[in-house]
Amino acid sequence: MRKTTISLLSLISFCLLTTTVYGVDAKTNANAFWPGGGLGYSKYANLKYYTSKDVTDLGYITYVNDAIKEFDSISNADIGFVKSTGSDSWMQIVVDEDNGSEYARDAFGYMSPWKIDPKTTAYVDASNYETWDKTKVWINDWVMNQYKFTPEQKNKTVIHEIGHVFAMDHQYDGVKSVMVSGQISYPDLQTVDIQNIQWKY
Repeated sequence: MRKTTISLLSLISFCLLTTTVYGVDAKTNANAFWPGGGLGYSKYANLKYYTSKDVTDLGYITYVNDAIKEFDSISNADIGFVKSTGSDSWMQIVVDEDNGSEYARDAFGYMSPWKIDPKTTAYVDASNYETWDKTKVWINDWVMNQYKFTPEQKNKTVIHEIGHVFAMDHQYDGVKSVMVSGQISYPDLQTVDIQNIQWKY
């Protein structure tokens, strides 16, 4: 009887420990997105995107193409992509080779939203919590190389930053999601990411 009680207590303690360490609830539905943030809803059905020359030159075009394929293949979501020549794009993707970007300095990547200033009609920085007119995805090759990123980790970073273009917020550490920050090897959208995109789009 005493041995059974000790084993049962050990099992309960283990379950409590694993719940505390690993039982992190993911952000889902509205909680997974920046409230008020994003491009005009209709733009996501035909998201015009442009990749700069450095994306190809520095070997990131495969990651970009993979990320676009990942989002584009989500069923029951009204999203799609159209390759653009540049100025008319709603998503620009560039690679920072020397950690020189004012936006992505010392970061693995960064998504900067822009809006049109009604007074000057020029693009200015926008908040994550308002409608944007354009986005720019910065991929910091220099920093990722300093941290010895694997191809899978670079791929995850590209998918993560494009996730921000869809106004996806960061997920909590411990959640199995590409929207968790950091040097993580999720080369594909995870189940919670797909479900959240399906919920919103």
